[in-house]
Amino acid sequence: VVVAAVIIPKLIDLNRYRGLIVTELEKAVEGKVEIGSLAWGISNGISLSVEGFSIQNADVVPVDFNIDRLAIKVAILPLLKKTVIINSLHLQRPIVRVKLPFERPQEKTSTRNQASSESTDTGLPVTIVISKIDLVDGQVTIEDALSSAGRAQAHVLDNVRLQGTNLVPGEKMQFSLAFKEVATPGLGEFEASGTFEGLTRELRLENPRLSVMLSLDSFGLDTLKPYLKNNATASKMGGVVSLDLNYQGDLSRRFTADGSIDLSRFSYSDPQLWEQALPGGPARIDYKIRLDPERIGVDKLDLRLGNLLIGLRAGLDKWNSTPVLKDVLLSADLPLADTIPFVPWKLLKDDNAGILHATLERGGRINVDKIEIPPLALNQFPDNWEPFVSDIEAVT
Repeated sequence: VVVAAVIIPKLIDLNRYRGLIVTELEKAVEGKVEIGSLAWGISNGISLSVEGFSIQNADVVPVDFNIDRLAIKVAILPLLKKTVIINSLHLQRPIVRVKLPFERPQEKTSTRNQASSESTDTGLPVTIVISKIDLVDGQVTIEDALSSAGRAQAHVLDNVRLQGTNLVPGEKMQFSLAFKEVATPGLGEFEASGTFEGLTRELRLENPRLSVMLSLDSFGLDTLKPYLKNNATASKMGGVVSLDLNYQGDLSRRFTADGSIDLSRFSYSDPQLWEQALPGGPARIDYKIRLDPERIGVDKLDLRLGNLLIGLRAGLDKWNSTPVLKDVLLSADLPLADTIPFVPWKLLKDDNAGILHATLERGGRINVDKIEIPPLALNQFPDNWEPFVSDIEAVT
């Protein structure tokens, strides 16, 4: 057996079949395929390595793909039971170019749709298990023409890393992903890791469950503006934001999410309200939100702007039918002198502005431990607001 494992790979040179492999792959992807040197062996499984592999101008997917080295190792005995267990899949220096939007040629789309409609097969003919995938030192370029007509944008993501284990339908999968866009403004630096389950063998989602922790550092808000186009609010925002998120849920109607948003390098300007942009400096939002089919719960929403602190706790019952705002608690700690940059002075008359400015400069503090607001049905506001206002309770 040992001798056969050594001799057979030497007798069968896969490079002899490179042309056939390229031809079949080009038929499958409807594009140009190139394959470099092929090597294989048998040792605790079947191993295959490819030095140089590329796909260009494919009609099946809007992706150009080039990789320095691909190495895969497959277990032998499970193949007899129509199970492909990939013990390891290593992708070294993949360079990917994604083109958006993707429009398949109409003739090929119609032919493919007809073939798909005639097929009654569901699921995969074999069970595929990827025990481990490791992608290192990748680069992804996203060419996006969706943002504005006639002008494509490109985002180049460097240092792309992807790791995954137990990637098999019907099981809990583990994954991690990281990338960085150096350009300014850009997408910043992204890292995420977590688990996912709920993908059936037929590649359908059933009771999906995602648990993920992610961080995004130095996301440039100018990146969003081409997509928001004529949005007046977006045009007033600038700078970068960073965030952390811990999410657990079903991707739909039941989840919990908590984390923080760093606004210390965020800017906002409105010449109709202020002479200059709002000041930077320490600024942060901390949050915790829960959602289920009956209630959206804001367990924590704290906004800190320098020494200013505003807090909110609230719930929205029956949010998808007859929403009722309940359990609303507000709190605030506002040193008066620190509020001066945030007052919209341009809306105030000169005399009133001078009096207010002098008052705030003298200092002092507004401290509200709790403002409790009574329940409020959002689909039918009260005709008389006086009873509602009188039920508001405040502790200062």
